[in-house]
Amino acid sequence: MDSTLKPQARTVLQEAFISIFKYFKKDWNILQKHLKFVTDIFCHLQDKKVDSLLSPSQNNSDIASLTAILCYLVKAGKRKLSALRPCIEEGKHAPLTDKEHIYAALYDCFLTGGSNEESEVHQPEKCISWLLETIGWINVLSDTKSQFQLITVSEVFIFLNDICFATVIGCSGLDCSYNWLPLQSLSHQLLLENLPIAIQKIILMEEWNKVTNKIIEWLKLLLLSPHLNENEKYFIKLSLYGLRNSSEFKKLDVWTDIVSSIY
Repeated sequence: MDSTLKPQARTVLQEAFISIFKYFKKDWNILQKHLKFVTDIFCHLQDKKVDSLLSPSQNNSDIASLTAILCYLVKAGKRKLSALRPCIEEGKHAPLTDKEHIYAALYDCFLTGGSNEESEVHQPEKCISWLLETIGWINVLSDTKSQFQLITVSEVFIFLNDICFATVIGCSGLDCSYNWLPLQSLSHQLLLENLPIAIQKIILMEEWNKVTNKIIEWLKLLLLSPHLNENEKYFIKLSLYGLRNSSEFKKLDVWTDIVSSIY
């Protein structure tokens, strides 16, 4: 808020904005039209107030809108990537439409945030850390008999992997939009279809090339998963095939293991 304003005037303006925000966040389409305005105001509020308004645990019915705002703040360098973790934790309970909005927001964050030197998304190692941490959640989910209320392990598994797909595709610089309009949502199917070429692109990047082995292990996990059907695994196989020229893939124990996983 403008420091030249009197405290009372700042309070009135802040309360007015909060009322507008509470209205906007309930409608995804309205929020998207005014996203820059909303996030610009958030950049001028005190951190405690921002954290309160954007706390997913207190606003989980608006999780897609909160994720979109936090993604915008992350790519603007106003928040760290870790600020998105609570959104992912709550997002697994969201309806499918909201999940697809979350994927689109994350994808855009990684796709466009990389050009801003003030954003953690500009640092490949931060993005890699985010991806590997999410894959770690998936590994734990696969190794334990986890139980969730109202949702299945399969739903959580697919949601977390879609988060990873959106991350990889965004970081690869691949544009998933088939027109000039920004993406409002990304389906599980569209993410799968774009994953193979994104994998090929991303391992050509120096920092990402160093974790090719981790990416291969993750894709192998997906191939063996009972939570994906054969049509979905087709795109995972294509993604692995796209890594065939990497030095990691050419290791005897690796490619023989991959071949046995595929066939």
